[in-house]
Amino acid sequence: MDKKLMDYNYLQSTERSTIQTTIEELPIWHSKSVEIIDMLFSINYYTGKEDNAETPEGTFHYVACSNYLRLPYTLSNIIDLIKKGAYLESTILIRHLYEILVQLRYFNVFKEKVHDYSIDKLRIQFKTMFDEICPELYTDVYKFFSNYSHGGLWANKFRVNNISKDEGFIYYGSDYIEKFALYVTAHQLFLSYGFMNYVPIFFKKYNELIPKDIESKRTILLNWLLESFETSYKEEYKNNGFYKNVVKLIK
Repeated sequence: MDKKLMDYNYLQSTERSTIQTTIEELPIWHSKSVEIIDMLFSINYYTGKEDNAETPEGTFHYVACSNYLRLPYTLSNIIDLIKKGAYLESTILIRHLYEILVQLRYFNVFKEKVHDYSIDKLRIQFKTMFDEICPELYTDVYKFFSNYSHGGLWANKFRVNNISKDEGFIYYGSDYIEKFALYVTAHQLFLSYGFMNYVPIFFKKYNELIPKDIESKRTILLNWLLESFETSYKEEYKNNGFYKNVVKLIK
């Protein structure tokens, strides 16, 4: 057989070149993403403890600590997938982080529900949580990312380019594709802002425990993210209202 077939070695080769291209094309995104992960690792040392773990506040604190402990690892994997050009695969973890942030926002208001929900004695649909916090995002974001995660047809766009009804081509291996890279990095940065912004709200003792130099770095990162949103994403998303809606979740 003369025709060369797609194989694992080719995938690995294209991933290596895509990593290099992504860092060259998005150097500030890459360096700031590393700073964000380092910050989230640092924050975990200063979340404090609740005096009574049996109270709704204590249960919420435990749930929030557990999620923030895992958060930088998940973000690190998202960044690695984006760098490799695995855009579809990154959306699965991005959806996971949207679910976590919405849950934490919801249970920060309804702490009396968090215990039974955590041990599967209480079922609350994600739509209920979105409706309470930011109803528009359920349609604007969650349904799309759920479709990607569940193997829906919308996931095809990351691997198949349909030029017309009868014409198209398949993306073999990995490659830096700007429109997909900017799409997933936008959501990764929105979520990064939301999680860092809500640290003092989810963890009541944070402000008294956090060293000034670390808090200063968190503030600088939040300001950089907000400036990036205003300059890079607000104009792009203003017509469909997405930016205004995502702000309701992260600010």
